[in-house]
Amino acid sequence: MRSTLRVGVLGAGTWARNAHIPGWQRDRRCEVVSICDVEGERAEAYAEQFGIPNATDDWQALIGRADVDVIDIVTPSQTHYELACAALEAGKHVLCEKPVAYDFRQTRAAAEMAGAKGLKTKLGFTFRYSPGVLFARELLDQGFVGRPSSSTATSRTRSGSIRRRRCAR
Repeated sequence: MRSTLRVGVLGAGTWARNAHIPGWQRDRRCEVVSICDVEGERAEAYAEQFGIPNATDDWQALIGRADVDVIDIVTPSQTHYELACAALEAGKHVLCEKPVAYDFRQTRAAAEMAGAKGLKTKLGFTFRYSPGVLFARELLDQGFVGRPSSSTATSRTRSGSIRRRRCAR
């Protein structure tokens, strides 16, 4: 088994830029090897920004690459099901932003396809189950900080830069 998980990202929008690509790159076991977007220039800009060696506007070519182990789907919601099924058919593991499909039967069919092929899938509920978020929720549920009206979360990227997120009620 290889020591590095090679990732292909479908979609070069806000979620890819702010969450998915930095998340993969923070894990030393992963390498983002390609990014695809229907706007090829945007894919190229993200490739340059994040040091991704390949950019394309052809999602079928990315899914068909032999050097990709997992497909990360961060495209508009209406494209998720088609892309997830194509990736599974190609023998790729899949991380898909929610929703997989608009019909639970399609979501179930994709899950069954993955199971039949021995592939792993994950639905993106960003940060919901990370240890820090779970601990913060536990503290909030206990009333440790009272009733918050806003929050700011800070994390470090693999390169060491700091990222902040703000939420208000």
